[in-house]
Amino acid sequence: MAEWAALISAVTAVLGLLLGFFGLPTVVNSPTARTVQETVTVTATPEPDSRGPAAEPTETQSPTTTPVPTPQQERGSLIEDVLPMESDADDTKRSFTAGALTVDTRDYPKTLYGFDADRTWQLGRKYNTLVTAIGVSDSTPSGYSVVFTVQVDGNTVKEFTMGPGDKVKELSIDIRGAFRLTLAAHESYTREGYGAWINPTVTK
Repeated sequence: MAEWAALISAVTAVLGLLLGFFGLPTVVNSPTARTVQETVTVTATPEPDSRGPAAEPTETQSPTTTPVPTPQQERGSLIEDVLPMESDADDTKRSFTAGALTVDTRDYPKTLYGFDADRTWQLGRKYNTLVTAIGVSDSTPSGYSVVFTVQVDGNTVKEFTMGPGDKVKELSIDIRGAFRLTLAAHESYTREGYGAWINPTVTK
């Protein structure tokens, strides 16, 4: 028995030397072995921005503009809206006719025309401006003319003489304070042509 014990001791010593020589662990799959895992947490620190702190977004609102209402001019057509007084015509005159007329090759649907006529409207000092156009009908014989007059309260404030083929004349006449307005077109040489007030209108 002593010989066997000595032999086992020798073999154990030899195995120990061999294991130590080859660097093998002396304990394999030890139940007491523990696996240690180190967890490293890295916190990234942002570098400062050389451009400075970012500006906070701001809400941009487009400016709101409130349209200013423009007062609309009150208009009154002397053909359709403002009623005339009785014509001042006597036995040798005629009142205007309302209708279409051709003047300087153009057809005008709203005119007051006549060869020797006038008409009066009572405005009652309500209107400021007379807006109209005047011309002589294309049917008027050559060499004849028509005299157009604007009267305010019996006084002539404008007078124009025109013949056939003349360009239509546009007018804007101050009639502020007018109590009565009279328009006339007199052609005393022939009754074959007409003078025309084209779309006469008064405005406040």
